[in-house]
Amino acid sequence: MNTTIFYFFYNLAHKSTMFDQAMIFITDKLDALVLLAAVVYLFYFFASHPHWKEKKLRARIWECITVFVSTTGAYAVSYILKIIFYAPRPFVTHLDVQPLVSETWYSSFPSGHATLFFALATSIYLYDKRAGVTFFVVAVIIALSRMIVGVHYPVDILAGAVIGIVVAWILHRYILKFMSTIFSNKNL
Repeated sequence: MNTTIFYFFYNLAHKSTMFDQAMIFITDKLDALVLLAAVVYLFYFFASHPHWKEKKLRARIWECITVFVSTTGAYAVSYILKIIFYAPRPFVTHLDVQPLVSETWYSSFPSGHATLFFALATSIYLYDKRAGVTFFVVAVIIALSRMIVGVHYPVDILAGAVIGIVVAWILHRYILKFMSTIFSNKNL
């Protein structure tokens, strides 16, 4: 099933130069643009959105820190799992797979891209539902592009998405939320 779904998406590649270039852009460049957009969002939206104006400056700063720590924490978990559970990439296992991007032979499981962008979307969603949904849509597009370009299986993407969502939510809910009450109680 994993291979069948992978080939469904991978077979979309190598048919149109324009489509292939779009997938390469999404998988190689859009990720950097999304991270930049998240930074701009955090600086602008958290600082100037009318909903946050009633909050103290320390609370807004802590919200930005929470998004950063949740996202990097989830990515760290994904990286550790890549070391523990080696899984070859599709182009290593299947000789007919010609990836559209150059990728290392490093473990395919779980997808670091999926982990990172689903954690980012979850972290932002916990503070702003509308922006979070937008980031979730972009996370899905980036994750699917990783299969289309031939560097991840569906299980890699699914595991990365689950890790990103769960770790970001746990960090936000249990650890960072507790610390934020301490951090934001002081006046500035």
